[in-house]
Amino acid sequence: MSDKKNTIEDLRGHLFDTIQLLKEGKIEASTAKAITNAASEILKSAKTEVEFIKTLGGIGEGTGFIPLEPRKPELPAPGKNGDRED
Repeated sequence: MSDKKNTIEDLRGHLFDTIQLLKEGKIEASTAKAITNAASEILKSAKTEVEFIKTLGGIGEGTGFIPLEPRKPELPAPGKNGDRED
């Protein structure tokens, strides 16, 4: 097993690659189906992880599969001339 962290972005990339290979006739439909079935199981486990973190009230960092990004600050609404109202 690799030491590399696999992320949801990696999974998306693999799935898009699978679609392209299938369209090009470079893999069989049965292989593509096996890949998508494995991806589905990975996503189920990620959903379980998210629910677990929610249950703990957001405590915990998870596995890193779904990157945790800080929330963007809310900016004031623009004024009539496009400037921000301060």
